Amino acid sequence: MENIPKNFSSRFIQNFQIHENLAEQIRDQLKKEEIGRILPKAHFNLTELCNLQASYWKRKKPNIKQSNKLKLILRRGTKLHNFSNRWFRELSNFSGHEITLDGCDVGIPGIIGRLDFKIGDSIVEFKTKPEIPSNSEEVFILYPQDIEQLIFYSVMHIKNPLENYIVFMEDIEPHKLIAFKVKIKNIDPIRKLLIERKNIFEMALSSCNPSLLGKCRYHGGFCEFEIEKQCNCKNLENLQIDVIKEFVEIFYDEKMTKELTEIRKRIKIPKELFTTNEIIAPRKSFVKRVLGAELEYFKNEVQEDRKSYLHLLINKLQKNPNQQEINLIERSIKEEKLYIGKKWIKFSSSRHPEGEIIPYLVKAKLTDKKDTLSYPGQYNLSELAIICSAYGKERGLIFMIYPNLDNFIQVFNISFKDMPGCLREVKKILTQLGEIKTKEEITKLPPCPFYMNAKKNCPITKECNKIKGNGCLFY
Repeated sequence: MENIPKNFSSRFIQNFQIHENLAEQIRDQLKKEEIGRILPKAHFNLTELCNLQASYWKRKKPNIKQSNKLKLILRRGTKLHNFSNRWFRELSNFSGHEITLDGCDVGIPGIIGRLDFKIGDSIVEFKTKPEIPSNSEEVFILYPQDIEQLIFYSVMHIKNPLENYIVFMEDIEPHKLIAFKVKIKNIDPIRKLLIERKNIFEMALSSCNPSLLGKCRYHGGFCEFEIEKQCNCKNLENLQIDVIKEFVEIFYDEKMTKELTEIRKRIKIPKELFTTNEIIAPRKSFVKRVLGAELEYFKNEVQEDRKSYLHLLINKLQKNPNQQEINLIERSIKEEKLYIGKKWIKFSSSRHPEGEIIPYLVKAKLTDKKDTLSYPGQYNLSELAIICSAYGKERGLIFMIYPNLDNFIQVFNISFKDMPGCLREVKKILTQLGEIKTKEEITKLPPCPFYMNAKKNCPITKECNKIKGNGCLFY
């Protein structure tokens, strides 16, 4: 039984070519931005600056394990967040989602953020919680970090929208939700606060002194660093919220609350959504969803940094479809159980001089071998094939950056064949994932690629490999 990357990349790839001219445009943009000289830890995610103490320890102690309780909360939140896009896009003035902002555009380089949604000109953040606030005062008390995140996004947006929204939803049934309008009375103190947070975080990281960062906002909850006695939060003061309380007003928004509640009732969404990675490694999906376990995966900071910047450079090519075009494409999905982190580009060619809207992937590969510059990799080809089959596309792009090869950038133009056949295979795997409930049945699913179990510590290694050649290992 072949694994999916090997199977899909051989069956559904018609051909691929290096798109040199498009790659050169990005390379030129890279030189212009001088990103090649940025160090691996040269930028912060905006969310890091809303809870400095936790962000410090995540950087310093990335291998600390989260509690099962916290994993469950985060898993529920991710699941509901994946659903939320299908609700928000039904709002009449929906104008975008998962929009990346670069602080460099507003004179605060070194910070990158990704807002959830735009409704008209306003930014909207969606948060799932075990307990949601019932009024504006409780928002300040319970979730100041979420208010800061929203207003910091306003600082980083070139138009500095002053009226934005935050929507809270319970992460357990009946999933009650409530929306608040957040008005900024004066954005200058908010901008100053963001810069101060960035500076103090840099200072704490360089001096290895977390005492500068105040108490973690999850102290007393399910913080893994508190459980492992890494931090000294019990002796620290809370981060001050004087600035946001003075210059921010919060109001319950009845209209958005009712509208989203009605949309959620109307829109039929599957009980479960699956990612492309779960199609590529369905046995891993079984481990997570049925056994409630999963292998620890720690993101490589260099890769994440370069991917974020590469995505920003692609956006600056101004080849993005408009929101109306994106909405039409996303409503055309042929398998509702799939959740896909979608990126679209309007790609002009001799065949489509007016521009063809196709999906693309952004990847960073940590290798110093130059022979890898000519091949995008089986996993990436399979991931793009799944996306194209779900939207009836026969072409896609893979943008790749190589941090260990002087941040060289390559662009692969992939043509696919038999996308209906690919979609049938995807649907088959989704059906199997819904039916298989025991370890004994696990071999009915395609095996994971061997590198996903390089340490041989997957909890179902024995079951997967009880028959030679039927699992991820070669013995």
